[in-house]
Amino acid sequence: MNRLALTLAHLIIAAPKRVIAFLLLMPVLLSPGLQYIKFNDDYRVYFSKDNVDLVAWENLLDTYSRTDPLIVTVEATQGADLFSPEVMEAVQRLTEELWQVDFVTRVDSITNFQHIEADAEEILVEDLVVPEKLHNPGYLSSRRTIAESEPRIKDRMLSSDGKVTAIYLQLMIPDKENAIAEAAAKVRSIRDGYEQRYANLDIRLGGIVMLNAAFDEYARADMATLFPLMFLIFMVIMALLFRSWKVTLCIVFSTILTVFSAFGVTGFLGIEFSPHSSIAPHVILTISVAVGIHVALSYLFGRARYPGRDDAVKHTLQQNIYPVTLTSLTTGIGFLSMLYSDVPPFQHLGVMCALGVLFAYINSMILIPASMMLMNIQRDQSATSVISQLCKALGEFLVRRKALVAVVFLGLMSAPLYGLRYFTIDDHPVKMFEKGTEFRDDADFIDQRLAGTTTIHFSLDTGVEQGISDPVFLQDAEAFKQHLLDDPMINHVASLTDTLKRVNKSLHNGDQAFYKTADSQEANAQALLFYEANLPFGQEINNEINIAKSSTRMIATISSSSSSEIINLVDRTHQWLQDNVHSFKSRGVSVLVMFSYMIERLADNMIINAALATVLIGLVLTLTLGSVRLGLISMAPNLAPILVAFGVWSLCGGSLDFAAVLIFAMTLGVVVDDTVHFISKYLRLTRDQGMTPNEAVVETFRSIGPALLISTVVLSVGFLAFSLSHFHMNVTLGIMSSLTFLIALIFDFIMLPLLLLAFGPKPKPAAETLKNTVTA
Repeated sequence: MNRLALTLAHLIIAAPKRVIAFLLLMPVLLSPGLQYIKFNDDYRVYFSKDNVDLVAWENLLDTYSRTDPLIVTVEATQGADLFSPEVMEAVQRLTEELWQVDFVTRVDSITNFQHIEADAEEILVEDLVVPEKLHNPGYLSSRRTIAESEPRIKDRMLSSDGKVTAIYLQLMIPDKENAIAEAAAKVRSIRDGYEQRYANLDIRLGGIVMLNAAFDEYARADMATLFPLMFLIFMVIMALLFRSWKVTLCIVFSTILTVFSAFGVTGFLGIEFSPHSSIAPHVILTISVAVGIHVALSYLFGRARYPGRDDAVKHTLQQNIYPVTLTSLTTGIGFLSMLYSDVPPFQHLGVMCALGVLFAYINSMILIPASMMLMNIQRDQSATSVISQLCKALGEFLVRRKALVAVVFLGLMSAPLYGLRYFTIDDHPVKMFEKGTEFRDDADFIDQRLAGTTTIHFSLDTGVEQGISDPVFLQDAEAFKQHLLDDPMINHVASLTDTLKRVNKSLHNGDQAFYKTADSQEANAQALLFYEANLPFGQEINNEINIAKSSTRMIATISSSSSSEIINLVDRTHQWLQDNVHSFKSRGVSVLVMFSYMIERLADNMIINAALATVLIGLVLTLTLGSVRLGLISMAPNLAPILVAFGVWSLCGGSLDFAAVLIFAMTLGVVVDDTVHFISKYLRLTRDQGMTPNEAVVETFRSIGPALLISTVVLSVGFLAFSLSHFHMNVTLGIMSSLTFLIALIFDFIMLPLLLLAFGPKPKPAAETLKNTVTA
């Protein structure tokens, strides 16, 4: 390592301009890759093609209709009556205009609901609300009565107080960039037009399409706002720290080249951005600045110690080549451990951040010393001398009061570990967004006033052509529907049996006694055929039954729920079917069911990722430090802070979501950095300079304590900026990561030196030290 440091130093000293020009050439050559970077807002990006839940969902869509739902709710406000001619006319016009939304394949509302009307002469299947009859006396009153008693409308399309109605759109989103954004923009444009035209209408949007659109929009907003904000914060910190625009410029220059290079390679690799991997630029920015500050401080200390720029460059590289190389390696391992995840965006995030670590290492170790040498930067002691003296005082206190510090520290750090007993990993799609955001507020409104925005689909498959007309099947289907409605989580169930019961009643002159499925397969088949034959274009029943009529889709609607609640619901309904039904097989599926099971698997992934990263990083540290004992000492103050941070979060009542998987992988490799710098300096002082352990600890605090403290503050502030996001996962990630970095610094400043003093290597005898010094 020392030879490599001297080689790089001689190269920089001999031709600093050429070195800088060469490093400038790298992002220039890689920048064309930026044009290939795309943002994928399709929920399918979170699942591998062979994911069992995705396969089940795709099979259901292929069987019935390939659609994604979008909900438009209309509330009559300012004392208006939903069933007044003016409001109902607006709903009817809105229903027709929503057909203009990109990729829409079906629009269902209270106005075009296919109502079956029977009299002595004929049976009619027509829209529940016919525009020509809106002003007929008593007409809308009769429509209200029908709607309030119709199972397919009540609670789902019409609220219990009769003031809110929902329009359901089905969209076939193509596999192209910005498709969801286009559809969301169109429906918002229509909404805005109607709200301007009708002051007494309040229109809200929900459903999977709007959820995906929210993921996309808030992720892009974070990239557009948090990244420049973080950049500005870092520039202010560096300006206050260095009090030199030249030093600040060198670090900013290095960071910009790092970001461009990393994402140039990302583009060439064909890696797509998605809502959960969009934090990569912020992570790379933070790590690059932290490493850059560390190297810049080392150069400035070198300038204070040596008279010439050449010696300062040599000092910088010799002091940092080993620890920075090792910490970059461990940080990269932490990020690359995400490749084991089942979620492609997390894999992409790991690769992008690992690339950022690589280019941050190259630019910090070569570009920053070369730039600072070329600009002839001198040291300004005013910003760091006070910190250095404080760190030295901390080291002196530590070696004097080892026993007291150890007892107090262990007591304070052990308490949060109690919170791990409450540690849970759960997620709630709607609550991923902060209150006050449009999507969250609209979703909460729909959950409160209607059946909800979350659906679970059951494909009731008989395995027999025309099997859905079998009376036994229909009886089992009706029993299953009633079982679902009895579940406290389920607010509404749409079933083919409701349609067949309405048809059968109408075929018997509206006799309520026949509001049931027929007793023969032929009668049920005829009723279904009659209904299909009278449906208008756009209202076909193929979204409920397959072509062979061997299976039908039942849809349960629930309020927005957490992933664990959804999994429990799916599991208990599946168990009920196994225990009570033999005429068909089914298991609940939907987009949110897919995400719920994914989160459950991510909890297992996190444990495996953590174990893998820990073993690999521990092995690297053991091999490079040349001692199993030192390897164990170095890992202890890095694993413990993460556990303490999780315990603190649990005690504060927080459960971890998507962010939990990222936190361990992202923080473990990073927090090892300070440990490696501390141990490296300590070993040089004891092994090469013959200092006693106490002297080495104090000198280590004095010399590198400021760099460790400042770089940790930078990391913490950088990640804490995520707390300004409207995206709850980013908020959790930011707060938890910042907390982990700060706790890790405390462990490195207290636990690590105590372990080194108690179990670390002893200094070499004075004679051997003198021999090494003379030889050198």
